[in-house]
Amino acid sequence: MPRRTKARSDLIEGLRRQTAIMRAIVHESAKLDPCQWAEKALGFPLVEFQRKVMLSKSDRLCVLAARQSGKSQISAALCANQASTRANYRINIIAPTFRQGLLLAEKIEHCFQSHDVGYKRIREQMTLENGSRINIYPGDRPESVRGGTCDLLCVDEAGFIKDSLVAAVVPQIAATRGRMVLISTPNGPRGFLFDSYNAPEFETMKVSAYDIEHFDQDLIAELKARLGPALSRQEIESDFVASGASVFDSSVLDNLFSPSDAVDVFDSDETPIRDSSLMERFKTDARSPLQEIIQK
Repeated sequence: MPRRTKARSDLIEGLRRQTAIMRAIVHESAKLDPCQWAEKALGFPLVEFQRKVMLSKSDRLCVLAARQSGKSQISAALCANQASTRANYRINIIAPTFRQGLLLAEKIEHCFQSHDVGYKRIREQMTLENGSRINIYPGDRPESVRGGTCDLLCVDEAGFIKDSLVAAVVPQIAATRGRMVLISTPNGPRGFLFDSYNAPEFETMKVSAYDIEHFDQDLIAELKARLGPALSRQEIESDFVASGASVFDSSVLDNLFSPSDAVDVFDSDETPIRDSSLMERFKTDARSPLQEIIQK
């Protein structure tokens, strides 16, 4: 056998052996039901919509969910589960901002550590022992998003990501015929999230704060009164609202309050909506961040 042909044959055989090893490394936790896997990873029982997300087999999934309903937690659990139970599986996650991307990465790492999954993290990329890889891209840095195919594209808070950015990332699943999952609070009856929710090829879910059993209903009622009809329909009831209240970034509510003024409304490890007497300033103070955004 010519030396070049033998070298090529040895290379192919080596790749075959490596692939077999990667498949064998798929973690023991793969034997668990996806919901059991997520509950162990997150440390608490899933609510109904989270169970549906973990069990969904749809190639196109769009979930509208109220603030503090556990959207980012289930996004992290889903991606961590898919990566650790499949060999050589590629996942790209788009988060609205760099900071939110880091928080999501921390949640994913927690899931891995809960299941003793071997992985290595370098900045916003995680590489697992089974060859799977997770990349997290911040939506506020569009130059870093283009390129890179994947098997699963997960867009966290898709309603607050620019359509131009979405257009850049959707081709990432074209070559692989991959899966796309959008999980977000609504942000007005327009844009990629709105179109996807109304597209026949998407499996859709809608989750209001009233659907989350552990939410305090009295506090929800108080918050609804403070937010006003339009904002409460969007943030609490997960409706697409055609009003000025639907054009602000999801982090604005948090930024309006200093820690000394704030009281957590929902018990969650996500950044909560804050409740304060300062809410009255939203309606009257033209210098407040919310007013400035509404006026643009």
